[in-house]
Amino acid sequence: MAGGRALAALASLVLACLLLPACAARQPSSPFIIRSGHGPIDAGHLPAPSKTQRDDMEHARREALAKRAAERPETLPSIERLDLGLRESLAALGRQDTPQGHIQVARNYSRVRVYDAAFDQYSDALALDPRNVVAWDERARVWRYWGMIEPALSDVHRAIFYGPDDAAPRNTLGTILEAAGQCSGAREAYADALTRNPDATWARENLSRLACDSANLGKRAVQ
Repeated sequence: MAGGRALAALASLVLACLLLPACAARQPSSPFIIRSGHGPIDAGHLPAPSKTQRDDMEHARREALAKRAAERPETLPSIERLDLGLRESLAALGRQDTPQGHIQVARNYSRVRVYDAAFDQYSDALALDPRNVVAWDERARVWRYWGMIEPALSDVHRAIFYGPDDAAPRNTLGTILEAAGQCSGAREAYADALTRNPDATWARENLSRLACDSANLGKRAVQ
């Protein structure tokens, strides 16, 4: 009798062990996704990019890396070593990992025209704060610099969504539309920025020099 009960208990234990992996497999998945080098992002707030957007992003990434690889190798480390602003912002980021710290480093990389590194820093800021208006807005400008209109529009519209009263993303939208040759849309975006901030001189300057001349669109410097 005792032997029968022992065998039954052993059989139950074996069955439980066999079922554990199946039970674990049915556990709900994490609401976060991990991108290599960029930390967790809340998948519930960031819809997955379309195939076209993914292709555009990959193309821009490869193009940026190729341009940087074509530079003289000995000059690359000197940017971080010799530029005081970049060096100080990197040191501050090393002391405290914050979205604003990444944004400041990104701005310094943009200033010295190392746009691939700037893009990565803006992405790191968004990994920490997916609703950061400044990071979305300024990463859109990097896409614009690369001539990647679709992902630039995607980023700037997220900046507008998270900062509906902020004039800067509206101005950036205007510059992107202007680069795409959409004059009327650019004019509307610049005017929209001014309604939110009448003191936005950069939007006023963009609006005043804008000419609905398709031959000239995208050839002037935009802010």
